[in-house]
Amino acid sequence: MNWFTPSSSSLQIPHDGETAAPHSSAQPDDEGRVLQQELRDAQALLAYALADGRVVDYHIIRDIRHASTQVHGSGPVAAEYWARFEHAYGRLTHLLSPLTADILRTLAVRERWSSLLGTGVCAILISIALMILTSLVSAPEQRLIALPVVFQIIVGLFGGLLFLLTLWARLLFTDVVTRKTMSDLILFCYIFTVFFLLSPGLLLFLSQIPRQLETALQRSPIGLLFGCVASSSSRADTEAGPKELFCAHSGGNGQWLIKIGGGLPGEPASATGEEARDHVTTSGSAAGHTTLMSPAPLAISGGVIVPLYVVVFAFWGGAVNMLRRVPEYQRRGLDVKDPLTREQARACLIFEMTQVLAAPLIALTAYSLLEPGSHKGSVALGFVSGLASHTVLQTLQAAMDTLTPARLGTARPESQPPTGEAPGKGSVAETPTEGLNRTLP
Repeated sequence: MNWFTPSSSSLQIPHDGETAAPHSSAQPDDEGRVLQQELRDAQALLAYALADGRVVDYHIIRDIRHASTQVHGSGPVAAEYWARFEHAYGRLTHLLSPLTADILRTLAVRERWSSLLGTGVCAILISIALMILTSLVSAPEQRLIALPVVFQIIVGLFGGLLFLLTLWARLLFTDVVTRKTMSDLILFCYIFTVFFLLSPGLLLFLSQIPRQLETALQRSPIGLLFGCVASSSSRADTEAGPKELFCAHSGGNGQWLIKIGGGLPGEPASATGEEARDHVTTSGSAAGHTTLMSPAPLAISGGVIVPLYVVVFAFWGGAVNMLRRVPEYQRRGLDVKDPLTREQARACLIFEMTQVLAAPLIALTAYSLLEPGSHKGSVALGFVSGLASHTVLQTLQAAMDTLTPARLGTARPESQPPTGEAPGKGSVAETPTEGLNRTLP
């Protein structure tokens, strides 16, 4: 929406190349243009504030209207009226801060771009979901596109998705938070949450990754591979890690693992493992169907080894925790009567996205420290780690705040109010997330 009205020529200002009459009461040319521009900016900000539901002081509205009457009148603008207008304009700008007239001029364009980027992100996500579902439901002989080609297309779509998300996040996380920006930010958070809930579906294409990429994932310091942990003769199994990871405990049958650090793939866990990785068996030769054998597990030694399903359940727990909080931020962020400002609501939503991304790290740490002895315990640990990631991050933040040196903690600009207070709003929460903890379930 364009909040600016066309410039008015009612103010007596000489045109370019003309000179004012000797006894003209018109303002000088440059001063008159400045006055007109300030009046248009003030009127645009006032129209935005009223349409947004802000409570604007009566004296601000009155002084701006009086100045408009003076400018569009036939006589000169009285200095007293213009001084009152300048004061009202400054108070209105302070009320709407950080929104300014300069930002308001391009606000409609940025909001339009935000809507287009959101539409593009949704279109790409729907395309990826349809390709995955079509590949899973269709029989191999009925597929129009082979699975390796589908995998390459999905990788390309993810590249475009990452590009659009970067541009969209640039607008949502750094721009002034208007009502439209807040609505788009809520949509971004819902897409973010649903993506992490459904992202494990992409793991179905692990068997279709190229051999070069598979080798790189196995030999990199941080990798994903199918294997098990080789038992060490120098220490007991209970000291090395959970028993479910060991080749001896699983009978040579491995699982998908995430390795970090010095865990390098060793020899195949079974004697026929290397042959199984390079050959295929033919079933139903008359029909001409070929079926790939399951990959042989690789024996791993050293490093931090965690089952992949623990990370998946951690993502699910973090996404569920975020999904139950976003509607509350949506209600409060769009309500102008709520003490939680839109800037604070955006900070809270960013914190929620951070806890989803931190959920796997918390699960990895908890799994390495607690070493659950069964699959059930590992599943519960992963999901609870994601579900409690919000609380864990807040606890760590509070602990780090207590370690802040006193000199740094007390130093603040003179214009900054003391902790827990805001100018004109009384006591508020110390941080956006801390204030909501006492009100959100």
